[in-house]
Amino acid sequence: MTSENKEWDSLKAEYLRQVAKALSSVKHPRSKEVLEDVRSHLDRRFAELEPKQKTWENFQAIITEMGPASDYAELLEPDAAPPRGNVRGKYLLWVGLAAIIVIVVTAMILLPTTILLSAKVSEADKMASEELASNGWRLWRERKFGQAEEIFKKAVQEDLTHADAWNGLGWSQFNQGKPLNAKASFEKCLEMNPEHPAALNGLGWIAKGQGKTDEAIGYWQKAIEAAPNATAALSGLATTYMEMQQYDKAVEVYEKWLKVEPNNEQVKADLERAGSRRPPVELTDLPRLIAELSNPNAPRFEALNRIIKLGSAAVPTLIKEMKTSNNWQIPKALGAIGDRRATLPLIEKLDNSDFSPMREVVGEALERITGENFGVSKEKWRNWWQENQ
Repeated sequence: MTSENKEWDSLKAEYLRQVAKALSSVKHPRSKEVLEDVRSHLDRRFAELEPKQKTWENFQAIITEMGPASDYAELLEPDAAPPRGNVRGKYLLWVGLAAIIVIVVTAMILLPTTILLSAKVSEADKMASEELASNGWRLWRERKFGQAEEIFKKAVQEDLTHADAWNGLGWSQFNQGKPLNAKASFEKCLEMNPEHPAALNGLGWIAKGQGKTDEAIGYWQKAIEAAPNATAALSGLATTYMEMQQYDKAVEVYEKWLKVEPNNEQVKADLERAGSRRPPVELTDLPRLIAELSNPNAPRFEALNRIIKLGSAAVPTLIKEMKTSNNWQIPKALGAIGDRRATLPLIEKLDNSDFSPMREVVGEALERITGENFGVSKEKWRNWWQENQ
């Protein structure tokens, strides 16, 4: 079962539970029949969706347009219902209601989300979505990406027009290695705000990871046009030009970057490197890059990505540094490089680490290097090493 099907099944089950609860309050002989009609209609609407339409927001749209669960109880309220002999007429009323729902839901899918939903979002929903998104970003900063994803999903459920919540959902998915899910979330963010720089930046990194360099450059350029101080997009664009050895273009980007951060020594060094047409990173840069990992004012993950590019040549120095450092980015780099020389040092680091996120990162690094999945179990990694070293 796909993740999309699981999401739909969860939403449908919760809605049917609410309808069943509402119908139980009127104790009508047709309650079971109406519940089955609702179930059948939901199944039919899901089956009518194209694969690309099977998204969280469209699932929410179907549930929203089905109306409150209490509506179905009101339909069968004895005082409002026609005489028993007119059951057929009452059933036709239900069928008519279902037909209206089909038309409305179809419109929901075909028309822009912002047009149909903006008027439906109450201030209370917006406030709830803002609070959830704030909690989502807090979890994201703590690297609890799975938990952040769930919170951001709830945020967009409260307010489907909340662009920043869609952006947060995209980044929490991206950081879990779910680029396709992240891409859909970033694109939804852009539906709400076509110039959202962080979403454009995210789409740029996804495109780059897929080998679509020109597409990535296009996204980053749009991000910079929307927000000239978008340093993450400037970083992606400059790094890509350096990798392509298009040094003149890299110089232009670094010069723009320095206008935003005139005291950024790393950017100054990179500008000099681009001007002298040298590779983007060299082994002699490693000590400085390791020190940069602990700089809270440095661009997020920039030093880490540069270290990873050095590959196996950086491994001995990283292993030595890891013995005394509690910076989780060092085992992260070792895992990304994938050199098996780091296996035992990582197991030893796991033995000596009793805090997050270090233990989780070390476990992930060991999994990437060995192909085994023992999580953060010190005993299992130790036993495996004794059998396989």
